[in-house]
Amino acid sequence: MKPINPPDDISSSDYVSQTLRLLALIVDPKLGRLAMLADEFELHVSTLQMWIKNGRIPRKPCRRLLKRFGRKFVDLDRLVGGADV
Repeated sequence: MKPINPPDDISSSDYVSQTLRLLALIVDPKLGRLAMLADEFELHVSTLQMWIKNGRIPRKPCRRLLKRFGRKFVDLDRLVGGADV
């Protein structure tokens, strides 16, 4: 699967949403459900929705995503919120 390159002017919330949904498609290729991604990382779906709403992912879970999916799909700096890195 190829990563989808988002435009530079996309909001942080939309970027997090796009990234999580892409990762969900990797975990659940037929439907791409966020619930399957949440189950894989032992999280609740509302946690993923909160990350989307906030427009960032906390550093520790983001590192877990990076370790599982690699740099090709996870941009740590942009997901954590560039200023925190």
